[in-house]
Amino acid sequence: MVHALGIARAASSPRLRGAGRGAGAGQLASAGAAEGDDSIIVTGTHRGDRTVLDSAVPIDVVTGEALTTRGLAETARALRDLVPSFNFPHPSITDGTDVIRPATLRGLGPDHTLVLVNGKRRHLAALLNINGSVGRGSQAVDINMLPSPALGRVEVLRDGAAAQYGSDAIAGVINFQLREDRAGARLVATFGTHRGRVARVEEVTGVRTGAGGLPVLMPDGVLTLETTGRNRRANDGDFLQLSSNFGLPVAAEGFLNVTAEYRDRKPTNRAGHDPRRQYNVAAVSGPAEFSFDRLSHRYGDARTEDAGPAVNFGLPLDENVTAYAFGTYGERDGESAGFCRRSNDSRNVIGICRDGFLPLITSKAKDHEFFAGLKGAFGETRFDLSFGHGRNAFDFRIINSVNASLGAASPTEFDAGGLRYAQYLFNLDLNRSFDWLAGVTLAAGLEWRRETYRVRPGGVASDVAGPVRVGENNPQFTGAAGTAFAAPGAQVFPSFQPVIGGVKVTGENARENVSLYAEADANLTAKWSLQLAGRFEDPSGFGSDWNSKAATRWQAREWFALRGGVSTGFRAPRLAQQFFAASATNNVGGALLLQRDRHADPGSRRDRELATGRGRHRQARAHAWLQPQQEPDGWPAGPARSAQPGAGDHAVRAAGGRGGRGGASAGRPGEAGVAACLDQQEGALAERADDAVAGFGDLGVEEEGADAL
Repeated sequence: MVHALGIARAASSPRLRGAGRGAGAGQLASAGAAEGDDSIIVTGTHRGDRTVLDSAVPIDVVTGEALTTRGLAETARALRDLVPSFNFPHPSITDGTDVIRPATLRGLGPDHTLVLVNGKRRHLAALLNINGSVGRGSQAVDINMLPSPALGRVEVLRDGAAAQYGSDAIAGVINFQLREDRAGARLVATFGTHRGRVARVEEVTGVRTGAGGLPVLMPDGVLTLETTGRNRRANDGDFLQLSSNFGLPVAAEGFLNVTAEYRDRKPTNRAGHDPRRQYNVAAVSGPAEFSFDRLSHRYGDARTEDAGPAVNFGLPLDENVTAYAFGTYGERDGESAGFCRRSNDSRNVIGICRDGFLPLITSKAKDHEFFAGLKGAFGETRFDLSFGHGRNAFDFRIINSVNASLGAASPTEFDAGGLRYAQYLFNLDLNRSFDWLAGVTLAAGLEWRRETYRVRPGGVASDVAGPVRVGENNPQFTGAAGTAFAAPGAQVFPSFQPVIGGVKVTGENARENVSLYAEADANLTAKWSLQLAGRFEDPSGFGSDWNSKAATRWQAREWFALRGGVSTGFRAPRLAQQFFAASATNNVGGALLLQRDRHADPGSRRDRELATGRGRHRQARAHAWLQPQQEPDGWPAGPARSAQPGAGDHAVRAAGGRGGRGGASAGRPGEAGVAACLDQQEGALAERADDAVAGFGDLGVEEEGADAL
């Protein structure tokens, strides 16, 4: 249920006449335009008189009022309910994707949709989605960084438009237009919560006991739980949104519109109860086994807290030229969970977490964008000249976790590193209308774009391979299991490393792109329109490409029309797809297996079933491959193509039975203490991943229905 209180009074600014648009997007229409078939559109055409109904391609128009009255705090969630073919999933246990969730259009990948703000290309989020969720392998725009109260209108072009807008506009284009009100104010407070029951997840009252008070075991060895027969209650997901929007007049016809928003969303949990033994591996009758809270996993929405302003400005300098500027800034704190580590887990340290632990991934996202430009006309030709910059930073911090290889000396919080992405954009757009036929508009323009991307390494304790063995952390492990080295790195998310396989992977990577485009939009007759467009792109490092598009509409009858289009598209791999690199280690029977790419959590299939509460969740998988390597002292490192329980969804490589993840040497410092191990690792920071497997330039992930990375 949703409760909302607020006051509203607004007046729209007079239309600031100008021409052109960034990225080949055309004139900006009034942000207060009404939704309907007769509203003027600015997306997908340079003409100033195209409406939703007579457009040659399908376009949806959503007003700002429709977004803000949905009772949903997030822009993408509100848009999902209003736009056909727009999908905004809710992944869980997927690292940073829990917090920066990608949206899709027309069933294609998140990176196949171009996002514009006021007709200008929006920068990407730094996060690369590489987990088992929708959009795996993609780098997308964080739509929820745009506060919905700042939006006057959203236009969604549901057709390929790479020939008009450039790379990425394959599924379509979403153009967010900021408010231009020059008077009035809106103050809104919204609160929501969830009260209900979780389908197919029964309430649990305890462990069923039999003769002698011993637990009753299922055939697979797990405990039998007593249930009430009712679905369990879930009272969670509280959210609070506070927002304000006000407009100020600037000179006679200018405006300054400012929005500020704060959102606080609590986590939800739809997990089932864990019936497995939590403590002693051999005995199951200890008192702690009966009192343990078996709702130990968290599966649902992550906790997020957002805040930030948005500003839109316009000022006519004379009758022909208008200056404009706009910008957004946002910060988001997130918290999501991995799989619970039980007390009897070999990755646990009894001296720190007697009852096991639920590792948490906290994150900090900072995002800003600023554009400024001039638009207007000289003679009959309209122009739009602009320059903009956008940047997104995303950092990870792991809490309530341990590095088991450090034993009781392990910290419980870790700096896991971060990601950085930036974009610089220059655009010049020209267009002119002629009285030829029933009206013709010709347009041309050029665009220059520079993008940068880099990985920030984390702290040493987050990925170091210490000297501690499993039996030292948990005495119930004996024999070979007890003498095996404990799992290295922070549980749930070891940090990004500066060097992998002798290759530095944390330097800044850049790409420049130059494009030229042209378009003709003509009314051949009063009932027949034709649109032709072409674009030449030259991204550095990938050669050049030429794209074209043709679309037409014929009004056969007053009540019947036919329209359609055909186009080609081009999308160079995103910088994160090209340069992201990370490695992680799983300990399988004392052998260390290094993974080439990052993943959310090496949980078993049973972990995933328990977390979802249904046992039917399927993970997207990449093809795994293992190969033996020689240790420096000459002995082979484990069998090739051996199974790796709990981490089968990522490409992996055997890296030696004794090799530590990110170690300065191939073996662990067996006689050295934890402190000495950390000192050694810190001193050899530049070489600490020399024996790791490089994931540089190739994630090794294959995704059905998407581009190979």
